[in-house]
Amino acid sequence: MTSTNHVNPNPDALQLDMQVLVSEEDKSVYVKISGFDDINEADKYAEYLTEVLPLMLFESEVKH
Repeated sequence: MTSTNHVNPNPDALQLDMQVLVSEEDKSVYVKISGFDDINEADKYAEYLTEVLPLMLFESEVKH
């Protein structure tokens, strides 16, 4: 399964694309976010996700 979405519909915001991939081979879900202006912006977003994503998953009503 592959799904691609635009992350932010706001035309003034940085236009990022998100691709979600499911791998049957290693039973994993991969999220690829692209469209950053430079590696520093991508790195900042990666750091942000490292802090926020576990909290979002933990607080989700979906049982993991």
